Amino acid sequence: MAGVSDLREASGKRRWKNSSQSPEEGDSKGGRKTRPNYFVAVQVSDPQISDVAKKIKKGIQDAATVDYDAAFIGTEKFHITLMVMHLANEEEVQRAAESLDQCVPAVKTLLSGQALALEFEGLSAFSGGRVLYACLNESEGFTQLHQIAEEVTKQMEERGIVSTDCRAWQPHMTLMKFQGDKRLLRQGIKRVDPLLYEPYKDITFGTQVVRSLQLCQMEKKREDGYYFVDHETVFAPKG
Repeated sequence: MAGVSDLREASGKRRWKNSSQSPEEGDSKGGRKTRPNYFVAVQVSDPQISDVAKKIKKGIQDAATVDYDAAFIGTEKFHITLMVMHLANEEEVQRAAESLDQCVPAVKTLLSGQALALEFEGLSAFSGGRVLYACLNESEGFTQLHQIAEEVTKQMEERGIVSTDCRAWQPHMTLMKFQGDKRLLRQGIKRVDPLLYEPYKDITFGTQVVRSLQLCQMEKKREDGYYFVDHETVFAPKG
């Protein structure tokens, strides 16, 4: 089990293998496409962050000459992905859950028993505007999140569970995504116009307090619209 010193040193020694992709995306590995069906996440549910996201959506929609509505991610789905994976059966799901549980001692030591605070500020885009996302302020929480993600990857790999994405990991919260929506494709809409989100590029969203890690299913949703959580590991109880 990694201690806090291992976590603090890890990010400088290994190339990130966990995902910067959104849950709906697949990736190729070893020449064969493996579609992920699970992901590890921290949920973003702070009301202020949701309110700012809604303000941005309204501003973009009011200024646009086309309907971008289908590209916006509902605030009930907001999260940061730490790792994506393909779990073939219940035994693998159980191993993934155990891996999250094994992260707790090191995470508690890293955070001195406190919750993780993530500050969201500014907008940016992937793939020429196909994905618009809220950025994380490079605060202490940002560094700690990288270290936690490294621990998640380590514990998963020790139990034979690997990421389906080998791209460098860039933590973010997706606001708009243009991949695969037929309504948008029929209109020829493939990306957001940068001029539409330019007024919000430096906007402050707020701070999310994180107390747990979640193992979520990509295709199954809860009644409230968030991804179905197969297992949740709490590292900082409410107090």
